[in-house]
Amino acid sequence: MSSLSQGPVPPLLIVVGEAPFVKERLLDAAIASHDGDLETFAPRPGEQDARALDRLLDDWATATLFGGGRLIVARDADRLLKNKGAARLEERLEQGEPPNRLLLTVSALDGRTRLAKRVRKAGGLVSLPVLRDAPPPWHAGGPFLQTDLNQWLVEEARLRGLQLALPVADAMTQRVGNEPGRLAQTLGRLGVLMEGRTQVESGDVERNVAHSSARLLARLEDALREGRPAQALELVDRMAVDGVYDPFGRLVSGALVIETVLRGLTNSLAREVSVHDALGPAVSVLSQPPWKRDKQHAASLDAVLGQGGRRVFLERELRRTSAAAARASFEVAVTALRALRDGVPVSLHAVTARLSRAFASTGAAR
Repeated sequence: MSSLSQGPVPPLLIVVGEAPFVKERLLDAAIASHDGDLETFAPRPGEQDARALDRLLDDWATATLFGGGRLIVARDADRLLKNKGAARLEERLEQGEPPNRLLLTVSALDGRTRLAKRVRKAGGLVSLPVLRDAPPPWHAGGPFLQTDLNQWLVEEARLRGLQLALPVADAMTQRVGNEPGRLAQTLGRLGVLMEGRTQVESGDVERNVAHSSARLLARLEDALREGRPAQALELVDRMAVDGVYDPFGRLVSGALVIETVLRGLTNSLAREVSVHDALGPAVSVLSQPPWKRDKQHAASLDAVLGQGGRRVFLERELRRTSAAAARASFEVAVTALRALRDGVPVSLHAVTARLSRAFASTGAAR
């Protein structure tokens, strides 16, 4: 961020990552360092990608009559780089430096392309690491507090004038979840409530930070997958009392808690089952660190899993849950969801117990 805030902005700046809050921070730094006008770009409704790219290239290459060059910001520009889009941007750079500056944000970019190599060499490629909230798969034994997310949170607190130890950061992420924007908002509230103190203690988190329902759902899924039925039942009891937020951000209670939980589990497991079917025996390659996978296996995984940052979470589930366990658990969840929709009373406790047995009876992934 410091290099972007010091400027100048290169002719083409590409910010790669899947955390919108963190990307916006970088955009703010780049915008603040630019002396010229700011312009935002987005495809028009119904506009084809090729036509939108034509307009963007024209804007990039059109000089202004007065003042310095403009900074054109195009957010979520992944579609514009597909097909021959990346090659066309690289061709424009080959013709010479455009009069304006172009800033793109994308969720993923193949680092092997000529465009990526050229922009990286010019200092215009910023790749945000995935903020993993769990230890790497090859970590063995003992607690692991040095997750990417915890370390990012410690640094974010420092930027806000707060001191946050890793155990306290871990306690926050366990309550709030792995969304950087929500964690930053929570830090802001803590800064106000601490009334001038700068050292955030575990007690501050316990008193002032509520458990996120999204995090509770994730912990429930972890407990089911890891064979901890007693903890899973405790979590569903808490959800029944406190309620949970549905996908639209509404706090729901009663029967809607059961539906929300079952929807989340069904969607997650359906995705896993389809990926297991696509990978077959190749799923065993996921047990190896990425740098030990051969090119053929890596290409097969990329074709099925994609290259986005959220892939690491899907890989984690595929490693710890076999295809048979995922399929059996999916059947339990979807059967309960259908019964609920048909007006049949469904006990979340009973479904939780059946899910725990389904995960355990077919064994973990190898």
